[in-house]
Amino acid sequence: MAGGNHNMVYTQPSITRSDMIHCVLCADAPCDQACREMKPSELLRSVWFHNEQGAALRLPSVLPCPSCDAPCETACLRAPEVAIRDLAQRLSKEVRPACETELPEDE
Repeated sequence: MAGGNHNMVYTQPSITRSDMIHCVLCADAPCDQACREMKPSELLRSVWFHNEQGAALRLPSVLPCPSCDAPCETACLRAPEVAIRDLAQRLSKEVRPACETELPEDE
């Protein structure tokens, strides 16, 4: 780049498309209908479009997944190929702590 030394930091996302490759990105997703706490399809769609931080910031502050029997995974059209509960937990533990800014209220 002309005009100066620009340092760019690129970090590999810890969650990628390959982690949810079997998701068919349903409209009116059965996983959303099965989950009372959040919209799993929004998380999956964000991961698909390389927005892992946006997905992590959409999670509830207290993640219900660890104590849940994952009806979202059972309802999935590709059950048991999409590990929704695991992805949500990884977003919470691995991605959310690295987020620099909170999701705006009026997004």
